[in-house]
Amino acid sequence: MGLTASLREPDLRVIPGQEVSAQVNLLNTGSVVDQVTVDVVGQAAAWSTVEPAVLNLYPGESGVARVTFHPPRSHEAPAGVVPFGVRAASREDPAGSIVEEGAIEVAAFTEFKANLNPSTSRGRRRGRHRLTVVNAGNISAGAAVHFVDPEDQLAFRVSKPNLVAQPGVANVLRVQVIPRKRFMRGPNQQHPFQVMVAPDDGDSTIVDGELVQQPILPPWAVPVAAAVLALLILGTVLWFTLLKPSIKSAATEAVNAQTTPLSAAVDQANKKAEQAQAAASQAAAAAAGGGAAPNASASGGANGTNGNAGGTTNGTPGLTAPVVFRVQANAQIRGANDTNFDLFSDANQPKKPMDISDIQLQNPLADSGIVQIRIGTTVWLTFNLDNFRDYDDHFVVPVHINQNQAVNWAVQCHNTNGKRCSAALTFSGRTTP
Repeated sequence: MGLTASLREPDLRVIPGQEVSAQVNLLNTGSVVDQVTVDVVGQAAAWSTVEPAVLNLYPGESGVARVTFHPPRSHEAPAGVVPFGVRAASREDPAGSIVEEGAIEVAAFTEFKANLNPSTSRGRRRGRHRLTVVNAGNISAGAAVHFVDPEDQLAFRVSKPNLVAQPGVANVLRVQVIPRKRFMRGPNQQHPFQVMVAPDDGDSTIVDGELVQQPILPPWAVPVAAAVLALLILGTVLWFTLLKPSIKSAATEAVNAQTTPLSAAVDQANKKAEQAQAAASQAAAAAAGGGAAPNASASGGANGTNGNAGGTTNGTPGLTAPVVFRVQANAQIRGANDTNFDLFSDANQPKKPMDISDIQLQNPLADSGIVQIRIGTTVWLTFNLDNFRDYDDHFVVPVHINQNQAVNWAVQCHNTNGKRCSAALTFSGRTTP
């Protein structure tokens, strides 16, 4: 038994998104009918097909299989030379299986995708957006961010006007849109604009945006101010026409009510004093004159009642509880050809189901590399450490984490200063029943 195979085109070149083929010649040199299975091994196997994949060959019979390579136009097909092998496996003589080696050169291409969130912002002094730029090409590439304002009514600020993006990595930039002129009153004004991401080599990507400029004074401010002014005027008129005279009259009556009994008591005391003086002058020798001292008595009381003020607050315990946990990295430095990640997690992460509504990424020491947020074994988000020092994001629709599902912080450290990467990640949300 025996099998021979030869690859007619061992060296190939292909552009991502297109395809190229190679022919494999097979010969059954054995003495029995053999079934031969042909497949591709190596990195190129993910984007290759063989037709036919199985051949039945009689003794001395030859056959042909065609291998077609069709790499996708994405970062999953990296540029450069990719070695591969075409394996011809014999069913009758497994030990006689053959692997023919070849290489295919994948051409480089540059392509950027961009997304502006939100596409429309509102504000009196400025609008805020997040621009997400993804390198959809298969090589590292630089790009510049430009803005187009057809009405020349806006000024723009972007956190990173020039960036270098790795293949498949998302870069999130903060964008501020500032109107050049402001207005006090009137309807909102729409200012359309465009954001252009221009790579160093390749076609530019353009996304549309809009700022809805609002007046400095909100629509309800003037009616409310007029109503307040009218109330002040009405209150002033009531004070001088009704309340002030009434208060003055009541005060006068109260004073008169207090002074009238006092005046009567003074008159009575003076009268008794005159009588006592007359009686004293008639008792010449005896110094024992008597006078009646008016007795004054006053009684009064004030009764008070003490009230008890109290209340109970009946609360129903909430069905959810807030949760915050933080993951700190201490990742070792990886070489240029080392694509592995160090995984970190928080042992205090709740075991209950969670809804994550906020994340905060911190890179205070300016580490360099790639970081990923993984939910279980699935990569949720990927970021380039070179593009931020502090980044936070808020989700309108929270991201749900199942019970006992780990959230990992994957770090691929590319520091050149000899120090480990220490980027951190903080999650905020609520546990769910």
